[in-house]
Amino acid sequence: MAHAAGRRPSRPSSASWPWPAPLLKLMPSASGAASFWAGRLEVTVTGLEVLAWKRDWIDAHGGIERWLGGVHLQGPKARWRWDEAVRRIVEG
Repeated sequence: MAHAAGRRPSRPSSASWPWPAPLLKLMPSASGAASFWAGRLEVTVTGLEVLAWKRDWIDAHGGIERWLGGVHLQGPKARWRWDEAVRRIVEG
């Protein structure tokens, strides 16, 4: 699928990690190994708040800058959201 102006979707660079409010945290294994495969993932406090709908992921990360399904999502706030109660897209 082609993207606007032939650009590919942006991917986080190493300079952008860690995000301001990570949702998951890699915990070292009991042996102290810090590899992904040896450790375990834990949900952070921010992750729990997002899952409970008490915190907004976009706000927690200072905005959004990504392509999703051919749509460029960008800016400090979401312009629209999916509203599960009415099962449609609503203005953010």
